[in-house]
Parts: sequence; structure tokens; C-alpha cells
Amino acid sequence: MFLRDNWLFGSIPPELGNLRNLVEVHLDTNRLTGPIPSTFGNLKNLSLLYIFNNNLPGPIPEEIRNLYSLIKLGSILNEIENLMKLAMLELDHNNLKGNLP
Repeated sequence: MFLRDNWLFGSIPPELGNLRNLVEVHLDTNRLTGPIPSTFGNLKNLSLLYIFNNNLPGPIPEEIRNLYSLIKLGSILNEIENLMKLAMLELDHNNLKGNLP
């Protein structure tokens, strides 16, 4: 799903977590606000998640740590120890809060 570089605003719909076959989510460089939906933890096939350069507040939902196929994460999260395939972590242009272990 490629929706980057638009003027999208409002919250990320939690229903996106129902699209269990998603492999890539590109929501970066928009005007999105509100929490990152915990339902993203349902996206077990997700390998790329780009949500940077928005106005997303923290904290990151703990369910994100269940995304074992994630290779690149364009945001910050609290617990990354389960993300064994994670090769890149981008931490820019959001209002996310919390500690990075």
C-alpha cells in the first residue's frame, strides 16, 4: 500500500490491521495524527512499514513487536528484541515518545 507524499490527514484507520496480506505500508510524508493502531500487530506478513514524517504521537503499540517479518521500520518503537529481521530503523519527523532500548 503506497500512500506516501500526499496531504492525508486524520488518524490511521485501525481497519488497516485487517488487511493481513499486506507486505508493505507506505504512509510517510503526510499529515497523519493520532496513535499508531495496535491492529498493525496483525500484519504478520509486513516487511516494510514507513510512517515517518507525520505528526504521530507516542507511544508505539507493543503489538508492533510481533511483526517478525519486518525488515525496515520507518518509526520508533519501545521493544525491538523480537524483530530479528529488522535491518533499518528510521527515527525522524514525528512526535513519538518513549525510550529506545
